[in-house]
Amino acid sequence: MAKTDDLVAKRRKMKQADVKRVKASDVISPSPEKKKKKVQSQDTPPAVTKRPGFVKPKKTMALSDSAKGGALAVPDRSRMIDQGDFVIPKVKISQGLSKVNIEDKVRQGNWYHTLRNNSLGKSIYIVLVDMRKSQSVFKQGQGVICRSFDLVQGEGDPGILCEGTPREIKLYRASDRGCPLRLWTTNEKTNKRVPPECQLAYNFPILLLDSADPENGKVRKAMMTLRSSATKAAANMISIVQDEDEPCWYDHIFKLTLELKTFDNGNTTFIPTVEYVGETNARLKERAKNLAQVVTDQFVRANLESSDTED
Repeated sequence: MAKTDDLVAKRRKMKQADVKRVKASDVISPSPEKKKKKVQSQDTPPAVTKRPGFVKPKKTMALSDSAKGGALAVPDRSRMIDQGDFVIPKVKISQGLSKVNIEDKVRQGNWYHTLRNNSLGKSIYIVLVDMRKSQSVFKQGQGVICRSFDLVQGEGDPGILCEGTPREIKLYRASDRGCPLRLWTTNEKTNKRVPPECQLAYNFPILLLDSADPENGKVRKAMMTLRSSATKAAANMISIVQDEDEPCWYDHIFKLTLELKTFDNGNTTFIPTVEYVGETNARLKERAKNLAQVVTDQFVRANLESSDTED
């Protein structure tokens, strides 16, 4: 019995010594977990207990003043106009068989503006902005029946390759490949050369200037196409532009005046002659640059296709 009491007393002393050692070590070197808890208790706010079913609201975008009914604040595009929303008017020549001449709106031998079909007179002042070539077959009363925008592939009737395939171009003569409508022919009765039905056209986006005051007057945008006997005027203007050290389409003002030409077969037509007026001022250059920025192949195509049935 005495031995048992001694063992119990000894165990109690050992437990008390272990507890003292643990407490002493904690004071000298606290455990990392306790140190971390101590820092959190000092620096971080107490945790918030969420109510059952509580959802923290998300941040939302501010609404525009004009946006009603919950629409997000994005730019209003309803009034924005881009190049696909409009087709610029054309500047054309009223010929004997032109619709505007037949209907007595614009007498033959005058330029006219297709937006209102109003006469511009025998002379106009223009600034070239750019140029795209095309080829087209035009029939009076039908309009354009076939056209190539890249001078490679025709679209319409017959709508085939203009010059043929690359292999055909290497192996065959021009008369044995491609579209026959692009070729010169010979009139069997007169033995005279006949120009191709598919003709080269020069398409110019232009600034149409005020004839009374070309440099400071009203400026309008327009598209002008010169083909057939009018291509000489196009070549003259292109030559003047390209004669500069650093050619720029809109550095020059031209005056185009219509003159009556009579062909050997007795037919007549009005063709433009070119007169160089001078260089453009800063105002006209800025207006031309703005138009040049929207002139793309698609833009020119859309403008040409919009008048396929017109003369």
